Amino acid sequence: MQLKQEEFDKFAEFCDPGDELLKKWTQYEFILYVKRQYGLFKMIPHRLDEGDYRYDLD
Repeated sequence: MQLKQEEFDKFAEFCDPGDELLKKWTQYEFILYVKRQYGLFKMIPHRLDEGDYRYDLD
């Protein structure tokens, strides 16, 4: 993964499954979860300006 520190912090917050699931999962299950979440995180347009979300005003 190639993330800047700010992006990494946002990803870590986005990816946090909580203590209950972490205790339940194997390392392999956790790796698969992080991989899937990373793909979702990169697809989310979190870098758009606020006005870009209001396409109905164009």
